[in-house]
Amino acid sequence: TLSTKAWYLHANREGKLFFRNVQNLVAKLKTTAESYNRESQLKELRTRLSDMFAPALKDCYQDVLVFPPVDEIAIKPERVTLAICEPATDGLLHKDLQEFYKNLEYKNRILFLTGQRDTLETLLEVAAELRAITAIIGEMDSEKIAANDPQRVAANDLSDKITQRLLSAARETFTTLVYPHMDGLKSADFLMNFKDNAYKGEQQIRETLKSKQKFTEDITDDTFRKKCEDRLFTNKV
Repeated sequence: TLSTKAWYLHANREGKLFFRNVQNLVAKLKTTAESYNRESQLKELRTRLSDMFAPALKDCYQDVLVFPPVDEIAIKPERVTLAICEPATDGLLHKDLQEFYKNLEYKNRILFLTGQRDTLETLLEVAAELRAITAIIGEMDSEKIAANDPQRVAANDLSDKITQRLLSAARETFTTLVYPHMDGLKSADFLMNFKDNAYKGEQQIRETLKSKQKFTEDITDDTFRKKCEDRLFTNKV
């Protein structure tokens, strides 16, 4: 529409359009987002993904690492780590992560979330837009722009839409959960479901692992006890 494509077109409190020699919100968002380099985009995406997958129950995993360098992954025997990784070109784990897991002592203490490489750049671009609109709203706060000001209302609406796009792009990117199984790794399809711009990654990690019988909440009945005995006491007398 004209109101979104014309960079110097503004609206007053009555909704009437007029031109000013100042960029409007859409133009400012675009120029601000494009000013961020790749490292800034990655930093923003790390923050957003860390929030999305932050564990609350902490019974499935306790730590989250987003795009970690392999040499900075420190696995602890008493904690499980979820590593959210940049997808490789073939949709699998990068070879350096596969080698890391091969040499890992505590193989049952890490999960990997990965997926589609071809959508990662779009995800980074949306992350930059989210960082830009957050900065713009911050400026409005510092300038004490009223909550009912048309530009402020438009900024809040735009923030919600960009957040929705970020979740959609993340869902298209992170489609595979890789988890330890016996002496190797297995993968499961991972579907990110969200509602009202809210996402609970921990819950869906738990549900995915439950479906693969890799995680259970039911630890009181005889079935669980027998399963543990079968795995721990392999030598039958």
